Amino acid sequence: MPEIEVLPPELTAAAAPLRRAAEALLDVADHRRRLVDLVEASPSPRLVAAFRAFLASWELTVWSAAEDAGRVGRDVAGAGASYVAHESALVTAS
Repeated sequence: MPEIEVLPPELTAAAAPLRRAAEALLDVADHRRRLVDLVEASPSPRLVAAFRAFLASWELTVWSAAEDAGRVGRDVAGAGASYVAHESALVTAS
């Protein structure tokens, strides 16, 4: 049976950028209010309506990507910690 090599420090290191990416995406989504204020000042109702439709779709995508990145970051960090704990238990039991 082939062996699987796991490098817990690399898993832990990979989690941090994923969490930062999730935070950055949420920051972008939070700044949408500034964009809305700028567009709402437009004299064109068609522009405002088009922008609101675009923003609704875009915001859903950004929030979804942020949730996914955050979840993967937590899962990767948890996998590294779990591997270390299980490996330690096996070594202790030996």
